[in-house]
Amino acid sequence: MGSVIIVGVGKLGIRHLEAIFLAGIQSNIWVIDKSTEMLAIARELSKKYNHLYQLNFSSEIPENVSFDLGIIATDSRQRFEIATVLLEKNFVRNLLLEKIIFPISLQYFHFKKILEKSECQCFVNLPRRLFPHYEWLRKHTNNANHFEISVEGASWGLLSNSLHFVDLIHFLFDVPCDSVDSSKVSNFFPSKRNGYLEANGSIELNFTNKGTATLVCTDGNFEGISIALSFDDKKVVIHEKTNGFMQFSWDSKKMEITPLMVTETTSTIWKNILGDSTCDLPNYTDIYLEHCLFIESLEGNYKEVNRMNPEQIWLT
Repeated sequence: MGSVIIVGVGKLGIRHLEAIFLAGIQSNIWVIDKSTEMLAIARELSKKYNHLYQLNFSSEIPENVSFDLGIIATDSRQRFEIATVLLEKNFVRNLLLEKIIFPISLQYFHFKKILEKSECQCFVNLPRRLFPHYEWLRKHTNNANHFEISVEGASWGLLSNSLHFVDLIHFLFDVPCDSVDSSKVSNFFPSKRNGYLEANGSIELNFTNKGTATLVCTDGNFEGISIALSFDDKKVVIHEKTNGFMQFSWDSKKMEITPLMVTETTSTIWKNILGDSTCDLPNYTDIYLEHCLFIESLEGNYKEVNRMNPEQIWLT
């Protein structure tokens, strides 16, 4: 029987919980949330599945429990403390963190040291690596000598979602991002999440002298995201939207694409962890520096743009 703990069962955490149920594997599940309302929603969901599971609902992280998987689905400002407490009090074989992992760059380095002292493998939930169409595309992009990429759309969440595309490019071309320029981000505004900011504008990325990317987010109604890839002598156009597709310069046919939902990706992750102890999400130690570059660039630019109002604001 597998053992999993989910900390935070809001909009995203409840989908992780449902995914564990849908995996159909007998498991000991701990559900943690400070909100009695959220715990009540999780209890109600569990009534459909609890014949397969041992369920534990609590407002506090337990102690001295061994977990095959820990999932922390709180907002970013709480995540460092919660992840630290979870690892200090329990044995966790695999840990899944949401992005943006932490809002403060120093926390990344502190957490790397915590992981080095533990036996925990830590992964970041950047699931485009698991989408079948991107796994297929990687066979064509992985050995490219040079690439240029643009990601464009309206109201897709430049601050909260850019790292999905940083990681996708890292995955497709097997090269990390080593430079982030957010100087063209100037329109900061309150996010739908209380206490956080969003922005429009563009972010320039460099990938270890192998390629560049520009991420553009404009105002307006969200109608999907367009991604244009040029690498060596090939081109690919991708439209991420309802009835999305990929089109290639070397083939006149369009490939239909369907994104995977959290219930699908987390269910697969849970099965693989218990099956052959693998996880295809990016490892924390391989990508945390990209997150630091992103956070530091945004912090610096926000302070420059808002010189008259420089108090700490949670950007992500």
